[in-house]
Amino acid sequence: MNRTSEARLRKLEIEAERRQAKLVNALRATVGLAIRYCIVHYLGDPRPDEAPTITYLRALGYRDFFDFQQAVQLNYKDLQRRHTETVHRLFAKFRVDGDRNNVDVLERLEAGLPVRFRMELRAKTKLNWPPIPEAGHGKA
Repeated sequence: MNRTSEARLRKLEIEAERRQAKLVNALRATVGLAIRYCIVHYLGDPRPDEAPTITYLRALGYRDFFDFQQAVQLNYKDLQRRHTETVHRLFAKFRVDGDRNNVDVLERLEAGLPVRFRMELRAKTKLNWPPIPEAGHGKA
């Protein structure tokens, strides 16, 4: 192989690595967001007129947004600990082994979300999602 071909090949390899890293980051962000929506829906007792953020904080055990702000100002690791514990509760509720790659479980969890949450999730991520079959049937 000549130098020109080697240089082109290396450029293509670098570009492929960059695209792969970008996709992995998008997938991580999407899974993280999907898990937060699942926490809101399955553990937060969401109210129709309530912002998902407030429901999420309630699922984490905070009384209200003020309680959350105070706790985070004192100890940010408390939020991380509560989030991790809540994810474990969510997975336990659906009998998920947290040590395994459970893409099918995430698909099931996402499929059970209200259409509103699923549409928000799709709008906030840059991945191609399958259509929502129930979208035209009034399920919320």
